[in-house]
Amino acid sequence: MKTKLLLAFLIAGFQTLIFGQTNIYHPFPDSAATWKVSCGVNADPCYGTWTYNYILTGGDTIIGTYQYKKIYSQLESCSGPNPCYCDPNSAGYVLHYYAAIRNDTIAKKVFIALNGIDSMLYDFNLNLGDTLRGANTWLSSVEQCPSTVSSIDSVLCGSHYRKRWITSISNCAIIEGIGSTFGIFSPICPPFESGCDLNCFSQNNVTLYGNGLCEPLFIKESNTTPQIKISPNPTAHDLTISILLPISEAISFTLYNPLGQAVKEMRIADFENQEIKMNVDELPAGLYLLLVKAHDWARNEKVMKIE
Repeated sequence: MKTKLLLAFLIAGFQTLIFGQTNIYHPFPDSAATWKVSCGVNADPCYGTWTYNYILTGGDTIIGTYQYKKIYSQLESCSGPNPCYCDPNSAGYVLHYYAAIRNDTIAKKVFIALNGIDSMLYDFNLNLGDTLRGANTWLSSVEQCPSTVSSIDSVLCGSHYRKRWITSISNCAIIEGIGSTFGIFSPICPPFESGCDLNCFSQNNVTLYGNGLCEPLFIKESNTTPQIKISPNPTAHDLTISILLPISEAISFTLYNPLGQAVKEMRIADFENQEIKMNVDELPAGLYLLLVKAHDWARNEKVMKIE
């Protein structure tokens, strides 16, 4: 009898904990977040798969009367006989501006700027039986996407539970503060013979949903990548880049700004156990990405420019 009472007490306590956590609204992030989304298509003429990172860096932009947060996209991988939507040779390097979103924490909604128009992307204030409304319900090849909320439960994200709205679309759910399990911008009603899945979501370098590494892959690195030393970092004037190599080889150095634009480039045809200097006097203060690339390896390092 005591065992049953203890079990009932533990179950009641656990349910109370979940209710308490899901009763707290978890808004969309406003910085340092990544959504990793994999998509595939199997309809003539396109056959292939690809993975994109959607990265929220915290940068602001004003469109109309609203202030939005910028989201960038980055192609991580691409494969297939004719993937159509990506170039495998461009994977893993540059960030491209993709969209601008804003939070309305009072209404529990997320908005996206589409062609300069403030449009709802997610509504995190849904009830059982409600029809899903938002940009991702009609960003599709069909005119309408009649999806409704079929049930509401919770899912563990990191160390906290968040509300989850199960939809009438097979395998599609909406998670509070994260978005669709099909992907942050993926249509809930995908075109014929295609679809996307949210692999994982991370915030502040911590994976909260899904498994594995959920950070942007700015470059592809190998286990044999040599050690690179950059100093001083932060810097106001010059960067000294030191690399210890077993043999002499050609190496390129490319510095990217937060928009993914190359702002500095250097190439040394015969580099071995030496150091070079890169002057950054004329660059504005901010965080940059230095891509060091050889024939069979590459590595990236973050560089902070100060005034």
